[in-house]
Amino acid sequence: MSNANRDYIDKYNIVWTKDLTFSRKLMVPVKTILDKIRFPKKIRDNEGTALDLKGYDLTIPPLQIGVRIRRYDFNAFDEFTEDDKEKNTMNADYYFFGYANKDETDLYSYIIFNHHDFAEKRRELETNRQENKKHSAVPFTCYSLWKISNLCEIIALKGNIAFKSEQKQNTKKGHPKQRKLFGGN
Repeated sequence: MSNANRDYIDKYNIVWTKDLTFSRKLMVPVKTILDKIRFPKKIRDNEGTALDLKGYDLTIPPLQIGVRIRRYDFNAFDEFTEDDKEKNTMNADYYFFGYANKDETDLYSYIIFNHHDFAEKRRELETNRQENKKHSAVPFTCYSLWKISNLCEIIALKGNIAFKSEQKQNTKKGHPKQRKLFGGN
């Protein structure tokens, strides 16, 4: 390994370790939710396998599920983010994206969407690109959760996904798909 690679790993290793611990802890509620929603088969955790290296966190045969859980404070951004390195390697069937609660012990909210739909509509969904300054040197793209919820197949949408400015148009009764999926308010 070159010194440049070693320096890069050393620079971000503490952040990666902290984030990995955080996300692994929340895999328990993720698996519980996936088990109840739609998938009757046993959920296989791909941690440490070749599938994990490709971005497939869990497998529900025959589906591949990508998972990203963000900390509660990121709920204000209301965007799904995708690292540039994931665009060509992440081919999950569905993606579970959520926010942890304030105590980081459970999920505050989540959305499960068809990742193939997402991949086909990336350009329509994109809101902005940013340089990653905290977790790595890999740039990432932000996508509106509101647009994802309207342009992609949604398996589940639950909790307080804020939908930022779009929420004004969608005021008191919540998102239409949320009402349909969960019997609504």
